[in-house]
Amino acid sequence: MKWNVLCSSLDAVGDTELAVHSYKALRQKKDPGFNYLAVYGIFQVLYVQQDAVIDIFTSLGLPRDLVDHKTFAEVMKVRDVRNKATGHPTKHGKNKQPITSHYISRHSLSLSGFTLMSADGPNTKFSEINIVELLQKQETAIIQSLEAALTELTRRENNHKMKFKGKTVSSLFPNTLPYYIEKVFEGILAKNPNRQAFGQMHVNILIELVDKLRKAFTDRAVIPANDVIESDLQNTEYPLRKLKEYYDSAEGNTLNDRDAYIFTSFIRQQFEQLKKRAQEVDDDFKV
Repeated sequence: MKWNVLCSSLDAVGDTELAVHSYKALRQKKDPGFNYLAVYGIFQVLYVQQDAVIDIFTSLGLPRDLVDHKTFAEVMKVRDVRNKATGHPTKHGKNKQPITSHYISRHSLSLSGFTLMSADGPNTKFSEINIVELLQKQETAIIQSLEAALTELTRRENNHKMKFKGKTVSSLFPNTLPYYIEKVFEGILAKNPNRQAFGQMHVNILIELVDKLRKAFTDRAVIPANDVIESDLQNTEYPLRKLKEYYDSAEGNTLNDRDAYIFTSFIRQQFEQLKKRAQEVDDDFKV
């Protein structure tokens, strides 16, 4: 769920930034309906963009205090104007807050700003809203927030990588791996019971090796996020399980000698592929 929230939020930030860019490029028109549509739209865009950044922090488990307090306060000003002018203008306020109503002065409305009248009972207040200034405040806040998030994530990533300094996934592959696989082949081709027992033993050794690889990738948080490596592991584990059933003469075994030979050939290729994946991970974890 958090992954979906993160992906959606990242998309929303990019999408709303495109909308802001297009708004800045709009030309002024003497059309109140167009102005209302554009201004209502841009404030909703800013609101969605703020929510998206908040959800990025939440989904990644980042504290909001990473963002400078003054920057956060400026964003809240943008949010407040949106809520009063276009979000909930007719009846604004909740819980113990006083109920207020707000009006955009039509003759003052333009793409660059407007006059906002706020009524709280008998009290009336007029505020000059500068949209260009609010857009700048929002842009500054969004950039600083995302930079703060990136800095924190980079710090966490480096700390995570330091846990494995001097330890590589590639080192799990023994130099004798080709020998192990060869013995599995011999156990299939030879009718000698001793050779078969030897082949059976080496199938178990290969299964243990894949278990170690899976743990190493998991400890580094490479899987399950990396679908390719997860797929490579599963495509190695499955034929190994089948070969174990073959050698154990298990009740559910469906392999004949030819099948077992083909499976072993495939496993040899899979281990070569896993070696490449391991080296890629080791390169990524260098600090």
